[in-house]
Amino acid sequence: MKQLLRKDWKNRIKDTVFSPLELLRAMSELTEEATRVMEFSRGLKKMGAKGAGEAALASRDITLDFGRAGTIGKHANRYYTFLNAWIQGLDKMARQFRQHPVRSTIKAVMSITMPSVTLFFINHDNEYYQEVPQWEKDIFWLVPYNEGRNFIRIPKPFELGILFGTLPEKMLAYFYDQDPKAFNKFGNTIRRNMFFDLLPDKDFYYLPPGIFPTAISVPTEMVANRSMFTGHNIIPRREENLEPALQFGAYTSELAKLVGKTIDVPPRMVDHVIYGYTAGLGRNVVGIVDRTMDQVGLVERTPKPGGTVAELPIIKAFVSRNPTAGQSTTIDLFYEEYSKAEGLYKSLKVKLDNNEEIPKLSKQDIARLQSLKAMRKATRELSEMRKISRQVQETKKLSPKQKKDILREIDRAQINYVRTLVGMEPL
Repeated sequence: MKQLLRKDWKNRIKDTVFSPLELLRAMSELTEEATRVMEFSRGLKKMGAKGAGEAALASRDITLDFGRAGTIGKHANRYYTFLNAWIQGLDKMARQFRQHPVRSTIKAVMSITMPSVTLFFINHDNEYYQEVPQWEKDIFWLVPYNEGRNFIRIPKPFELGILFGTLPEKMLAYFYDQDPKAFNKFGNTIRRNMFFDLLPDKDFYYLPPGIFPTAISVPTEMVANRSMFTGHNIIPRREENLEPALQFGAYTSELAKLVGKTIDVPPRMVDHVIYGYTAGLGRNVVGIVDRTMDQVGLVERTPKPGGTVAELPIIKAFVSRNPTAGQSTTIDLFYEEYSKAEGLYKSLKVKLDNNEEIPKLSKQDIARLQSLKAMRKATRELSEMRKISRQVQETKKLSPKQKKDILREIDRAQINYVRTLVGMEPL
């Protein structure tokens, strides 16, 4: 920020236009440093000039001190992004509760638990909230608007947000809503957000995902077909039986489609590699490449669904999209049950064909076998709806707004079909 302010107004405008990320970085630094300066000033007033050193140390610790690390920690942080931030976050939380247990607990309850409980009672009967992916519910406060159909996302504090926010939400769901699945996958949330993925995970060959250096985390996710951050499949189950080049969605880049078609790989994986290593900057570059290829005639760019605030830069990070079929909690659970039912059926068939003894089935297994025929029919119906959805995605005759509206209705139809099948109220 100092470097930016030292420049004349022409250079400031130039740097702001051509290096907007630098401006955002400077603004972020300014807001963080302002908090520390205020704390330092408060310390000087309290302790005087003789306590300047102590006030300076206290001002650094008012927010997470990323410079606080040992020799090993600094070296490891080169290979494991955010490792030191995770360590310092746990350390700061432990020190706060050790030094001021009562005060820290009261603050956490008032600032984290109370908003979480309030939003739980606002959202728990909302069908749209039920369809939001679980990972999103666990790490964000979701404030409803537009009659509860959309949500503003407010990030919860990392460790404290899980303990004092998400955990109480799970307890309320279990006891108040009588939801036996309230704690399903909560272990994944704790593992990812509190233990840096340093616990074994069956999807990663029972190795802790956190041991993989950042440089190879993306290839590891590709092999497992699962995002370490969201826990969702990179290639959804509904696309697993398609040809690799056809495994793409409404927002897959034209660059990824072209690469996928050329070398016969899933375009979703191509985008995952690019964004996994370059994050938001890569998305901006890919967008420019897509437009350039369209201009030179290398591809005919297909209009992406759009027309809502969820697509606007910066703002989209704080807005949850409308429930989509690809991220629907109900559809995800349905396909999990369907996969288990098919696996059970095939296993029993093999045993029967080999004249092996059939083990005693549980009530749950019997129920799965009884519902298998209906689930197979449902998967065929969902497949037909997805075909229509893909036709809408690929057409060049509709505007982004028209595509968005049509795809939203198709997504709603898929979600409501499964919700009705499992005895839930439709959206």
